[in-house]
Amino acid sequence: MKDGEVALAVVSLLGLLGGNPHVALAAGALLALALVAPPPLLAWIEAHSIHTGILFMTLGLLVPFATGKMGLSHVAQTLFSPAGLLAVGVGTLASCLGVFGLGLLAAKPQVMVGLIIGSILGVSFLGGIPTGPLVAAGFAALLFRILQISR
Repeated sequence: MKDGEVALAVVSLLGLLGGNPHVALAAGALLALALVAPPPLLAWIEAHSIHTGILFMTLGLLVPFATGKMGLSHVAQTLFSPAGLLAVGVGTLASCLGVFGLGLLAAKPQVMVGLIIGSILGVSFLGGIPTGPLVAAGFAALLFRILQISR
Protein backbone atom coordinates (compact mmCIF):
# COMPACT_ATOMS: atom_id res chain seq x y z
CA MET A 1 0.00 0.00 0.00
CA LYS A 2 1.19 3.49 -0.84
CA ASP A 3 1.35 6.26 1.77
CA GLY A 4 -1.76 7.94 0.41
CA GLU A 5 -3.72 4.73 0.60
CA VAL A 6 -2.61 4.19 4.20
CA ALA A 7 -3.70 7.75 5.00
CA LEU A 8 -7.14 7.06 3.46
CA ALA A 9 -7.45 3.89 5.55
CA VAL A 10 -6.53 5.81 8.72
CA VAL A 11 -8.97 8.63 7.90
CA SER A 12 -11.74 6.10 7.22
CA LEU A 13 -11.04 4.36 10.53
CA LEU A 14 -10.97 7.67 12.40
CA GLY A 15 -14.27 8.60 10.78
CA LEU A 16 -15.84 5.36 11.99
CA LEU A 17 -14.39 5.65 15.49
CA GLY A 18 -15.32 9.30 15.77
CA GLY A 19 -18.90 8.96 14.61
CA ASN A 20 -18.42 10.73 11.29
CA PRO A 21 -19.84 8.28 8.73
CA HIS A 22 -19.52 10.72 5.82
CA VAL A 23 -15.77 10.98 6.29
CA ALA A 24 -15.48 7.22 6.78
CA LEU A 25 -17.48 6.47 3.64
CA ALA A 26 -15.67 9.04 1.50
CA ALA A 27 -12.22 7.88 2.58
CA GLY A 28 -13.19 4.22 2.22
CA ALA A 29 -14.64 4.75 -1.26
CA LEU A 30 -11.54 6.64 -2.36
CA LEU A 31 -9.33 3.92 -0.94
CA ALA A 32 -11.23 1.30 -2.94
CA LEU A 33 -10.99 3.46 -6.08
CA ALA A 34 -7.28 4.08 -5.52
CA LEU A 35 -6.73 0.34 -5.40
CA VAL A 36 -8.73 -0.60 -8.51
CA ALA A 37 -9.67 2.43 -10.62
CA PRO A 38 -7.63 3.84 -13.49
CA PRO A 39 -5.81 7.10 -12.63
CA PRO A 40 -7.97 9.21 -15.02
CA LEU A 41 -11.02 8.45 -12.88
CA LEU A 42 -9.31 9.78 -9.75
CA ALA A 43 -8.21 12.86 -11.69
CA TRP A 44 -11.81 13.44 -12.81
CA ILE A 45 -13.06 13.09 -9.22
CA GLU A 46 -10.39 15.51 -8.04
CA ALA A 47 -11.35 18.05 -10.69
CA HIS A 48 -15.14 17.89 -10.26
CA SER A 49 -16.11 16.55 -6.84
CA ILE A 50 -16.06 19.73 -4.78
CA HIS A 51 -18.28 21.66 -7.18
CA THR A 52 -20.57 18.65 -7.65
CA GLY A 53 -20.83 18.24 -3.89
CA ILE A 54 -21.71 21.91 -3.45
CA LEU A 55 -24.35 21.53 -6.16
CA PHE A 56 -25.97 18.57 -4.40
CA MET A 57 -25.82 20.28 -1.01
CA THR A 58 -27.50 23.35 -2.49
CA LEU A 59 -30.15 21.16 -4.11
CA GLY A 60 -30.86 19.61 -0.73
CA LEU A 61 -31.21 23.02 0.90
CA LEU A 62 -33.61 24.23 -1.81
CA VAL A 63 -35.91 21.17 -1.76
CA PRO A 64 -38.42 22.83 0.62
CA PHE A 65 -39.13 25.37 -2.12
CA ALA A 66 -39.72 22.62 -4.69
CA THR A 67 -42.01 20.68 -2.34
CA GLY A 68 -44.03 23.74 -1.40
CA LYS A 69 -43.01 23.63 2.26
CA MET A 70 -41.54 27.11 1.85
CA GLY A 71 -42.49 29.96 -0.42
CA LEU A 72 -41.93 33.65 -0.94
CA SER A 73 -44.09 34.58 2.05
CA HIS A 74 -41.80 32.54 4.34
CA VAL A 75 -38.74 34.15 2.80
CA ALA A 76 -40.08 37.69 3.22
CA GLN A 77 -41.20 36.99 6.77
CA THR A 78 -37.84 35.56 7.80
CA LEU A 79 -35.50 37.70 5.73
CA PHE A 80 -36.52 41.00 7.27
CA SER A 81 -36.54 39.79 10.86
CA PRO A 82 -33.51 40.29 13.13
CA ALA A 83 -32.72 36.57 12.86
CA GLY A 84 -33.01 36.70 9.07
CA LEU A 85 -30.72 39.71 8.75
CA LEU A 86 -28.18 38.06 11.02
CA ALA A 87 -28.44 34.88 8.93
CA VAL A 88 -27.69 36.90 5.77
CA GLY A 89 -24.56 38.31 7.41
CA VAL A 90 -23.40 34.94 8.70
CA GLY A 91 -24.13 33.31 5.32
CA THR A 92 -22.04 35.97 3.61
CA LEU A 93 -19.17 35.39 6.05
CA ALA A 94 -19.41 31.60 5.67
CA SER A 95 -19.22 31.81 1.88
CA CYS A 96 -16.13 34.01 2.14
CA LEU A 97 -14.57 31.55 4.57
CA GLY A 98 -15.37 28.77 2.11
CA VAL A 99 -13.32 30.53 -0.56
CA PHE A 100 -10.41 30.85 1.85
CA GLY A 101 -10.86 27.17 2.66
CA LEU A 102 -10.65 26.15 -0.99
CA GLY A 103 -7.44 28.11 -1.31
CA LEU A 104 -5.95 26.53 1.79
CA LEU A 105 -6.92 23.01 0.75
CA ALA A 106 -5.52 23.55 -2.75
CA ALA A 107 -2.22 24.85 -1.34
CA LYS A 108 -1.94 22.36 1.54
CA PRO A 109 -4.25 19.36 1.11
CA GLN A 110 -2.62 17.69 4.11
CA VAL A 111 -4.45 20.21 6.35
CA MET A 112 -7.59 18.15 5.67
CA VAL A 113 -6.33 15.44 8.04
CA GLY A 114 -6.16 17.97 10.89
CA LEU A 115 -9.65 19.22 10.05
CA ILE A 116 -10.98 15.67 10.07
CA ILE A 117 -9.30 14.85 13.39
CA GLY A 118 -10.66 18.09 14.85
CA SER A 119 -14.13 17.20 13.59
CA ILE A 120 -13.88 13.73 15.12
CA LEU A 121 -12.75 15.19 18.45
CA GLY A 122 -15.60 17.71 18.40
CA VAL A 123 -18.18 15.02 17.60
CA SER A 124 -16.80 12.44 20.02
CA PHE A 125 -16.03 14.57 23.06
CA LEU A 126 -17.85 17.89 22.75
CA GLY A 127 -21.24 16.81 21.42
CA GLY A 128 -20.67 18.50 18.06
CA ILE A 129 -21.89 17.42 14.66
CA PRO A 130 -19.76 16.83 11.57
CA THR A 131 -19.90 19.87 9.32
CA GLY A 132 -18.38 20.67 5.98
CA PRO A 133 -14.62 20.95 5.66
CA LEU A 134 -14.70 24.07 3.47
CA VAL A 135 -15.82 26.47 6.16
CA ALA A 136 -13.57 24.78 8.72
CA ALA A 137 -10.65 25.15 6.31
CA GLY A 138 -11.68 28.75 5.66
CA PHE A 139 -11.74 29.48 9.37
CA ALA A 140 -8.29 27.88 9.68
CA ALA A 141 -7.02 29.95 6.73
CA LEU A 142 -8.36 33.12 8.34
CA LEU A 143 -6.65 32.26 11.62
CA PHE A 144 -3.43 31.48 9.73
CA ARG A 145 -3.58 34.97 8.21
CA ILE A 146 -4.35 36.66 11.50
CA LEU A 147 -1.60 34.78 13.34
CA GLN A 148 0.72 35.03 10.31
CA ILE A 149 1.30 31.30 10.21
CA SER A 150 2.72 30.05 6.93
CA ARG A 151 0.32 27.84 5.05
